[in-house]
Amino acid sequence: MAQEARKYSRNDYYKPDLKVVNKKEKKKSKKGWVIAVTFIIILLGVVIYRYNHIVQLNHMVSDLKKDYYTTVDENTQLKVFIEQNLDLNNIKDRAIRDLKMQKPGLNQKVPVSVPVQDLSIATPDAAKNNQVDILSFLSNTIKAVFG
Repeated sequence: MAQEARKYSRNDYYKPDLKVVNKKEKKKSKKGWVIAVTFIIILLGVVIYRYNHIVQLNHMVSDLKKDYYTTVDENTQLKVFIEQNLDLNNIKDRAIRDLKMQKPGLNQKVPVSVPVQDLSIATPDAAKNNQVDILSFLSNTIKAVFG
């Protein structure tokens, strides 16, 4: 039996489809795997960062929507309040009741004080003189143009 075992050499068990790889090729393949894994890890980090940024922006948008809707509600409440308080009958009643105001009668005189700077006195004669001045000015201008 020992002789039969010696009949076979190492070449008999060699499979030609297997590739013999030297140390340099093994290092290259390890470098490729390391680069690929590093690239995948960096890519996953970028995807996670992007997702986090999208979530933050979505949260900001939802906060702004809440603020917007509260502002719209306040605005509608203010509009209703203004419409209720701008009712002329309501204003008249409050003026009479709270401020003790009254409507002047036909024979009632209301004194008014006007500062001297804002005072201008117009008499019926002044109004007639003013109309005459305007007419004479217009007639003089027409005579000068066509004249």
